[in-house]
Amino acid sequence: MRSSMLAAALCGLSGAAMAQDVTTYVGAAVTTDYISDGETQSGGDPALQGYVEAEHASGIYLGAWASTVDLDGDSVELDLYLGFRNEIGPLSYDIGYFRYLYDESGDCCGELILALGYAVNDTVGVGLELTSDLEGN
Repeated sequence: MRSSMLAAALCGLSGAAMAQDVTTYVGAAVTTDYISDGETQSGGDPALQGYVEAEHASGIYLGAWASTVDLDGDSVELDLYLGFRNEIGPLSYDIGYFRYLYDESGDCCGELILALGYAVNDTVGVGLELTSDLEGN
């Protein structure tokens, strides 16, 4: 259900009238160890990761990120996400929702993220990130 909502949103963003306002980002990495919140997700082994993201000029974005993992029988993590980011002078903000899926255990959980940043000058900035799983876990 959630993946079909993401697909519908992608189709809506990539319509012919809006195509010139959409930027697509694609990337890949090999890490020595996939660590999240201070804990290894790949059993201390290297992980292969990749992502694709579409961002509209309005600040709306959505994407998918994947990584190999070694977690209780799971070997692949897929994160689907969408949100809105923008800047007002030196202040930047980003509010997004991430959904975490695994190849064996399935739909794990979601997380709402609010990030704020402030550019003190051209080389120094400060930031704050707040997260909530919305399910009380």
